[in-house]
Amino acid sequence: MADALEYQRASGARSGGAAARHRPGPPRLRADAAAGAAPLAPGLCRSLPRCWPCNAHTTAGEALWAGVPVVTWEGPTFAQRVAPSLLNAVGLDVLASDGVAGYERQAIALARDPAARAALRAHLIAQRGGRLFDGERFARDIEALYERMWARAVAGLPPEHLPAAA
Repeated sequence: MADALEYQRASGARSGGAAARHRPGPPRLRADAAAGAAPLAPGLCRSLPRCWPCNAHTTAGEALWAGVPVVTWEGPTFAQRVAPSLLNAVGLDVLASDGVAGYERQAIALARDPAARAALRAHLIAQRGGRLFDGERFARDIEALYERMWARAVAGLPPEHLPAAA
């Protein structure tokens, strides 16, 4: 926690004080300490709200690809919804809580349950061929979405929310 606060202080100084005017996010839960267990071995579970209001973007994606379960919570902004969206794409919505209390419960439960962490890891490894990690499918879907958006514009239709896959 001290290193995160020091980083926030240093960031505030470099940004003319803008970051320092914002209250730091909640401290990262040390699930291993809360569970009364020895620290988790690296790669068993990743807790990502330490940089709130951003919960995770690339870090969450890389952790999921590596088979590391991610525990986070969803907020109202785009930056606070990325990690929950990634969890949804791999079928693990249960790891995204709607607040700090749910996040803490989930992290503590996983810290105490090595079998659950192992099952999550196996699930994530199996998801490597799924939609989150399928770049070709993503490219096809977004290209089709752009084509539907362009067709609407050419037809004189107003913008509208369109699903990524038709």
